[in-house]
Amino acid sequence: MKKYCHTKNSLQIDLKLENDNFKSIELDLANQVKESINFLAAIASQQNGFPHIREYHNEFLDKYGVDREVSIQELLDENIGLGALAGYKYPQSYRKIQKNVKKNEKILNIFLDKIMEC
Repeated sequence: MKKYCHTKNSLQIDLKLENDNFKSIELDLANQVKESINFLAAIASQQNGFPHIREYHNEFLDKYGVDREVSIQELLDENIGLGALAGYKYPQSYRKIQKNVKKNEKILNIFLDKIMEC
């Protein structure tokens, strides 16, 4: 460590397994896991949540910031807070979900159901 950085305390990192009983997985299974991880990462980066929830989150940050506690009663009051999130029935929300958001929700739910079946 001292070779790379001047420090009082050094850091030791062991990169070799001393245990000969280490078990490995088959290459086919490892490739399937790798493909699944890449696929899920691609979906996560594209979806990045539902737009109506992102919009509500941004409005919350604009109004309240990051360091303030807000009571649910204040938040859900349309006169002093943000009101309910789009799609809420209790309390009723004045906000509307865009049609493509509902379609994205359906696609995501179908995908999640398929994952759970696996």
